[in-house]
Amino acid sequence: MERTLTPFKLFLALFFALVLSSIVVTGIYMAIGIYTANVAAEAIQKERTEAKKKAELKARQAAWLANIQNQQRQQELSKQRAIQQKQAEAARAKQQREQSARQQIAETCKFWRSTYFEKQSEYNRLMMNQACSR
Repeated sequence: MERTLTPFKLFLALFFALVLSSIVVTGIYMAIGIYTANVAAEAIQKERTEAKKKAELKARQAAWLANIQNQQRQQELSKQRAIQQKQAEAARAKQQREQSARQQIAETCKFWRSTYFEKQSEYNRLMMNQACSR
């Protein structure tokens, strides 16, 4: 048996070499494609995670800010209520003092009228006029 290189054997060797190299190159390109796809998917997932974290942070910040603003509004309302309460109490006290003064004036007028009608003197008349003129 002679081992000679015939054109057919050469063709077959080259054909198988080309097919095998094509398979290897295709496998390498597929591996590169899969790797690239995985890297891209990881990058997209990382971006989504970061975007979600940023959105959550913004939501927490907004809630915190709203809470602080609400507390400030509540404090302002409390201060306004306290001021209104003090003003109302002052108005009630003034009204009570005025009522008491009017009542005292009315009692004084009544006293001097009864005194004048009991004993009609110039002093009693002057005192009645002065007490009742208010």
